[in-house]
Amino acid sequence: MIPEITVCCIKWGDKYGPEYVNILASMVRRHVSAVPYEFVCFTDDPKGIDLCVRTEPMPYDGKGWWGKMGLYMNSLPGILTSRILYLDLDVVITGALDDLLRYPSDFAMARDWPTGTWCKRDRREHDGNSSVVLLRVGSAVRIWDRYVLAGQPTNANDGDQEWVNRTFPNLAGLLPERFVQSYKLHHLAGKNPPDCAVVMFHGKPKPPDCDGWVKEYWIDDHA
Repeated sequence: MIPEITVCCIKWGDKYGPEYVNILASMVRRHVSAVPYEFVCFTDDPKGIDLCVRTEPMPYDGKGWWGKMGLYMNSLPGILTSRILYLDLDVVITGALDDLLRYPSDFAMARDWPTGTWCKRDRREHDGNSSVVLLRVGSAVRIWDRYVLAGQPTNANDGDQEWVNRTFPNLAGLLPERFVQSYKLHHLAGKNPPDCAVVMFHGKPKPPDCDGWVKEYWIDDHA
């Protein structure tokens, strides 16, 4: 069956092991029922990644999260579909993904969340979080072009999403909370899974550190 969309992730360096890729691919398989898709991992080291996951070289070999800037290139080598859903390796899939995969937007991100009392405004209504990015390939190439023009910065105190939000405010649509929520800031710890499709684990804890429903969902069926 010809894929309608590509679900992809990025594994760069050794912060996350191949088990994160394999578990993410397994969670996606369990939660897509009607949309033909292909799962692709962009990586600098495919060792240990399941053979059922197609691996491709990094479109942009930026350090850490900066490799995500390559998603905004005009084309992505190895990607056969016009649309992609990018997922960070540390998300947990908790509900059906079909509606998210067919969400009518050329460029949408998860809502960003306030991270402390220093935050002067509610960023949920303004800024995107690049843990989850729905994108028509080439539709946001202005981001990549401006990034190259700026000298492709990799400031350790900044991040790809901060750079995109600051340089192109309000360019990305914001995904509804029925699709993506924050484990910490929606207070999702406990026995019952949340009523959304994807849970972000920005900062700490990460999925392996959590109990309750997380242990039931963050597993590799092929392990």
